Amino acid sequence: MPSPHARTSTPDFGTTRLGSLSKARDYHLRALTILERALGGDHPACATTLNNLGNVERQAGDADGAVHAHERAVDIRRAHFGVSHPDVATSLNNLSNAYADAGNFAAARRCAEQAVEIDTETLGTRHPALAADLINHGVILHELGRSEEASQVLEQSLGIYEKAFGAAHPDVAVILNDLAAVRQALGEPEQAKDLLARAASILDTAAVADPSLAAVLHNLSRACAAVGDSAGAADALRRSQIIRAKPAVADPPAGAGVIGASWLLRLDKDVATVEFDFDLQ
Repeated sequence: MPSPHARTSTPDFGTTRLGSLSKARDYHLRALTILERALGGDHPACATTLNNLGNVERQAGDADGAVHAHERAVDIRRAHFGVSHPDVATSLNNLSNAYADAGNFAAARRCAEQAVEIDTETLGTRHPALAADLINHGVILHELGRSEEASQVLEQSLGIYEKAFGAAHPDVAVILNDLAAVRQALGEPEQAKDLLARAASILDTAAVADPSLAAVLHNLSRACAAVGDSAGAADALRRSQIIRAKPAVADPPAGAGVIGASWLLRLDKDVATVEFDFDLQ
């Protein structure tokens, strides 16, 4: 039985999507060239554009390009703001994600830990930015096989988000999804199922339809199957497939400050059907 998540390092975008990413990349590169000529290559405005460029590279599946862009952004912000500034933490989180996409989880963990340390010191222990750092850190720990630690870190981020935004906020659902994958790895399938059911309920009642709901339902179907709930698995899978069959929800502008806090929420884009130990008909 596969785990309730599947992380991919090379997203499978359609031709139109790749075309829009290519245009976005060109625009960010042009903007970077203009800023470097006008302000110098070490200006903070260049770091902002590099962050956006790195996010586009990640969306296009160019992990090495993303790492290069985010490394430059970190260096610029450290030189301008000092090593303990929230903007540095933001860039470190982006770099952490890029390293993870490239499969360098040791480097990803170092960046995530540095971001946590900076935001804890500068923003306090209840700030949502710290929660985003903790999500990255928790997912990396899980990827490294340190699921007990990952569970504690994600629980901490969940508490911050619930207090800041309320228990029914869509961002809470993202953390619940990640935490469910960790609980599954720890041999707690019932808890994983309950967490995913709660995440699906949050996203299903959101004022705006959330495309993440299909992924959560897919994960829920696997979690239900893992505990022998064939009816629940079939229902969740059908709902996921119905959402996936609808026209795609418009993506945000490429590179527009995408945090990408949750990795475990991503599914293989080429998965059309999923086989379980029951008949879906």
